[in-house]
Amino acid sequence: MKKLALALLLVSLTLPVAAGQTPDLAELMADYARRYEDDDRSMLVVHLNDLTTEALFGPPMLYTLRAQARMNVIVYVQGEAKSDIELDTDFRVRQGGAEYRTTPVSIENFEQGNQISSGDQFEGILQVNGPLNLRIPFTVWNIAFERSGQLMEFQLSSNAYNRIQQ
Repeated sequence: MKKLALALLLVSLTLPVAAGQTPDLAELMADYARRYEDDDRSMLVVHLNDLTTEALFGPPMLYTLRAQARMNVIVYVQGEAKSDIELDTDFRVRQGGAEYRTTPVSIENFEQGNQISSGDQFEGILQVNGPLNLRIPFTVWNIAFERSGQLMEFQLSSNAYNRIQQ
């Protein structure tokens, strides 16, 4: 009986993937995430939508973030300090000629001016305070990115855009 239950569970988990309905984590990260790294920190920034919230979070945070992502453009920031730093959560989003501020929400250690020691992790959510068209490329940045010359540019493919519109 236990073998039958295990077999049914495995079939139910693999059928959606085999049918192409659920993209794997690597595909999601390629479509909706960008990495940033400099001498002081490394970060992963992910555009949150139904697919990425499902892949990255469990209940009850999954439900809260998925609802927020359906109403607003939000991104998830996860990072680690590589040296002792003062955290700057003043992120901006640029699209076309417009620039939008973001409202940071801390999940862990993601507060403006927070002193982070080397090896400490931080994570939070950035709510974009402006209308974004996800069909048009946009850039997420803050002052640290400008110093390093690296920017995180998001350009969703037609396939990536269509998957989150379903």
